[in-house]
Amino acid sequence: MKHFILFVALCLHYPLLAQTKLRGLGSLTIALTPTDSLNKHVFLEDDQSYVKGTIALPCTHIRSFTASNVLIEGVRVTAISIYFYDDRLFRISCDYSDALKKVFTAKHGQGLTRTPYTTRLCSGEPGKPMLIEGEVWLQDDVVALAVQSTGYTSNCERENKRRLDIASQRLLALSSDCELRNVDQVLIEFDRFEKQHSTIHPEKN
Repeated sequence: MKHFILFVALCLHYPLLAQTKLRGLGSLTIALTPTDSLNKHVFLEDDQSYVKGTIALPCTHIRSFTASNVLIEGVRVTAISIYFYDDRLFRISCDYSDALKKVFTAKHGQGLTRTPYTTRLCSGEPGKPMLIEGEVWLQDDVVALAVQSTGYTSNCERENKRRLDIASQRLLALSSDCELRNVDQVLIEFDRFEKQHSTIHPEKN
């Protein structure tokens, strides 16, 4: 109940949080789009995902596909990965270009801005931090994160990147034991930070 009251209060304080129902991107609809609807000439299936920490236990419920670029709502979306749980789309991750940001925020308004923070993904060399900042949208079971990363990756390479991630919280929780393919490390870090500092993620039973 406490979490629900907080969510209602946030929605009242930020009326632009959900101008249009947050369901995905274009025809890619969370919890509805099946794998057989994909253009297989555009979306290529990734290798099998495995249970975290193993190389022999496949996550048979999970399939993922990647496209270098695809046209969505008149915008050229790049480096897009989509994930299915039992043939239901549960996660979309892609580059968050200025053009996509314009379309996305026109439909859903500005997200809740998170305070920028610095972390260290590059453990091998001192003095190479990563600055992470972002926005969060939440509606029903669907959460969207727009994350800007500036600094050094876990490979100690310089990065200046902006990614958009849209997912079903329920199906994401069901897949949490699996090592999903092509998920950006900064998104994992931002998601971890969100779980520690906010209530947008439901508790597991």
